[in-house]
Amino acid sequence: MVAKILGTRQLVFFCLLTLMMQLSHPGPAFSEAWLSYQLRTATFEMPANWKVKDHWRDQEYDFTSPDNSMTIWVRWWFPDEPLTGFSDVLSHEKLTLAGQDALLVRSDSGVDRSVKVAFQDTDEEGELLLVQLFSTTASIEQLEDQLFRILKRMLVKGIPALQEQDAATSFGEQSPTYPPLKGYHYNRRGDFSFAALPGWSFKDGRSDGADYTFALSAENDAAILVAHAESTSGKTAKAILDTYLGYLYRNSVLVKSIKAESDPILAGYYFHAIDVVAKLYEIAGTPVPFDRGRVTIYQGGTDYSGFVILTFRKEKGSEAVVPILRRITESLTIGQPVDTSGAMSAEAEGSEDGLQVIGGSDTMADNAPPEGSEWQSQIEKRLKTQCILRSKDEWDHPTYSVMVDAGVDFRFVMQCKDFDHTVFGVSFRYDMRAKTDDYFHPLYFNMIKANNGRPFSFLEVRDYLLASLRRETNGNLLLDFADLDPPDPTVTIARTKDPDIVNTEPQSQPDTAKSQIDDYMLQPQSGILFDGKSLGESWSAMNHYKNHFETLADFTAQGLDIAWQPEDKVNFLGIYSKDPVLWLERFTQGAEARITYKLDGASSKGLVIGLRQSYANEHNVLGNKDYLLSWVQQTNRRFRYQHRLKTREKDGQTIDDVKQILDTFTLILRPSGITVEAKGIPAFELPYEQLLDGAGLRFWAYAISDSQKAGRLTLKEISYEYKRGEAEQPGSPARNVKPLEVATFFDGASTENWEGLDFGDVKFADLSTRNSGEISLSRRANPPNGNRIAFASKGPVIKLDERIERTPYEVEITINPKLSNLSGRIVLTDNPRNYVKAANIAITLEKLTEGPHTGKTKLTLHANHFFYGFWSRLLPEGLVDDSWDGKLTLTFGHKWFRVSLGGDAYITVNSSQVARGRDYHIVFVPGGLWYRTPGEISIRSVTGGWKTPDGMTEMERQHLVDLDKFDADLFADMLASERAAK
Repeated sequence: MVAKILGTRQLVFFCLLTLMMQLSHPGPAFSEAWLSYQLRTATFEMPANWKVKDHWRDQEYDFTSPDNSMTIWVRWWFPDEPLTGFSDVLSHEKLTLAGQDALLVRSDSGVDRSVKVAFQDTDEEGELLLVQLFSTTASIEQLEDQLFRILKRMLVKGIPALQEQDAATSFGEQSPTYPPLKGYHYNRRGDFSFAALPGWSFKDGRSDGADYTFALSAENDAAILVAHAESTSGKTAKAILDTYLGYLYRNSVLVKSIKAESDPILAGYYFHAIDVVAKLYEIAGTPVPFDRGRVTIYQGGTDYSGFVILTFRKEKGSEAVVPILRRITESLTIGQPVDTSGAMSAEAEGSEDGLQVIGGSDTMADNAPPEGSEWQSQIEKRLKTQCILRSKDEWDHPTYSVMVDAGVDFRFVMQCKDFDHTVFGVSFRYDMRAKTDDYFHPLYFNMIKANNGRPFSFLEVRDYLLASLRRETNGNLLLDFADLDPPDPTVTIARTKDPDIVNTEPQSQPDTAKSQIDDYMLQPQSGILFDGKSLGESWSAMNHYKNHFETLADFTAQGLDIAWQPEDKVNFLGIYSKDPVLWLERFTQGAEARITYKLDGASSKGLVIGLRQSYANEHNVLGNKDYLLSWVQQTNRRFRYQHRLKTREKDGQTIDDVKQILDTFTLILRPSGITVEAKGIPAFELPYEQLLDGAGLRFWAYAISDSQKAGRLTLKEISYEYKRGEAEQPGSPARNVKPLEVATFFDGASTENWEGLDFGDVKFADLSTRNSGEISLSRRANPPNGNRIAFASKGPVIKLDERIERTPYEVEITINPKLSNLSGRIVLTDNPRNYVKAANIAITLEKLTEGPHTGKTKLTLHANHFFYGFWSRLLPEGLVDDSWDGKLTLTFGHKWFRVSLGGDAYITVNSSQVARGRDYHIVFVPGGLWYRTPGEISIRSVTGGWKTPDGMTEMERQHLVDLDKFDADLFADMLASERAAK
């Protein structure tokens, strides 16, 4: 078992090291002493020479190693944030520990490394057992070794964390070897393809707006269903597929239990997959030859092009079909298969079960050398060895699965140095030498593991770059880059088609366009946010870790019905909006939003309503200072009602002994705070700092467990009415008082205080132009990687001091609004040469050229933690071209920030990045949000200064001017006059 987890070489090294340590400390104590500890249902042991640094009753133990190089936390943790998804995560994988699911996560922040294991079963307090190891000096492998030692001595609920059967598995279990596949099936109407084995039967059809293919193996022991949909004028692809999948759940696939979850990348799309046991009925009119089976359900894509895939096998059948189904799923291709342009649908004349056997192809030149031949001589010369060239279709190896999971465009393989060094011909969507560690570090780690620790190289065919990796004796990975010469021009190869780049866009709010941007209303003044009939485009399932929503929630004639029993082990379940569903436009004096909730209060056992600005994933509950309205059932079956901010209960409203949850209630939002309008509830206005003019609010509505650990909620509708206040007017000083000065930082001509920056293989001189009164930055069409030029201020332009607590600071940027390919980013950072990693605030403005919102202009703001802090608004086609003057105003308030295009086109957020002592450079970058988005931005001017308060006196002005403008004599005279007047 140890050999399996550590690897043979590491095991030998570990044993030798242990022996050396024992020999260097002679005496009777050859075995290391361990001490026992307990936290609730978990017992574990730690080396006796490790120091207990902190201990909180039955909640947590913290330990440090004798040399202080390693820290270990063992604790019970409430899952209020994701375990994965952060930029420092190298990789993660699922394990089985103590008979339950567990997640292993490896991270490297650049400062320290960590390994943690989270046991997925919650205890009676709804918390998970978490074991975390940190070090600034130890490698990931060394941390894993120590983790293994602890898990070997841990019991959870009396069950050993590592059991005997675990000897057949490891933290880094390799992917299975895949059987070869011989052909492709092409669904002509749906325009998608996937691989299959000879003898499989196929049926193409269309249902509920989705085009599908159902395929059944010759042995009747496996099947696959692939459905594809594209958006229509009335529905997104996701909405169409939700309807189609709902039909399958009701009629064909009756889910009985959920076994696992994953998030693969297929055909360039992100998918969510669940593995279930289900009772099966006929699929697409074809009976499934087994009535109960293991089904893996994949759903993914974008709002305008999406897929649902289901793979079927017998519940207790042969495991041999598992790699076949996985390989078929991974072969999904948009359009015709790249190897067989002549693949035929099941209805095509002359087809054999709709299967096109891979052989000759009309798209490939007769007798053309295979792809990779143009690089072979150069690679052999560089590695000083002969190499054997193989096509990607010949490569059945665990590394293939790693690259597929990472969305790598894999082209060919060269096996060199007597098969000890493999070169993978690839094309990445990201630049390996840019700041893309969050993508490449996990890929490198997983590739070296799948390659059994052997060295290998990536040959980036578009960038002419060779990246070679090898593992050093201390376990660290060493990465070398080498620029290559262009490929041999004398070799004309049969090249496969490059995949399309997929761009996803968030949903827009309903449009009500007017003639001028100053009069434009971005959202209607009333509407239905949730209709009780479906999740629609705005809502998503909020799950307590496992995907319980699929089995414990249903849309009925009464609305969304959620119910669970104690044995389901659910603490909360409901819905939330991933994007804002209500924007506080002109949320000034007199503004009011009324949000009305309708539900079946008598049957509901516990409810939480929440509001916040920032995003969260489906497993997050609301965080500190977020708004909560809740009815929590007590042991006497009556409810505690609370209207509060999280962790600020004493500042809110609490009412005990409430009989039941109300059928109808309304949240009233005003600039001064939130009031609940409900029968029998006294009015209480709760101040809420996230209610800012221009803020976008995300919504939560979820059931929570009652006193018996069961849950029930029937939610019928959420609607709103909105009354806007008066538009904010510019401030004017008192009579005979000058307004505060505005400084010019860039006038379109002089670049004395600005510099052009090159990144990677892009050159500022090649992709920038100087026109009369502006400088233009551009990206090439179809750029080969993520590199971009940038135009940055040499010094900080925004310098926030104590004045920000008196009045906001404003920066006005003027760009050319008429560019047909307008697309650019404005980044605020203290390190412009590393702006990607060091960005504090980022604004993106881009005219969309694909997808359902083509022609519209999208404004996106990132602030705070970019994983959670992002907001987007869409302007209708033509509005920016016809009405906008090209001015963006950036407003820095006291702990809030706003970007505005004028009128109602603005976004405001709370931000800790805006406070006294913060200094920011401005960096202009061409292109949009996505790493290969082309585009152009032309900058005409940048000005800035402190905003003149309305009615500002001369005394107040002297408090706000820069030091070099401060008039000490005038200030002294005013003080003397003020004193004399008293």
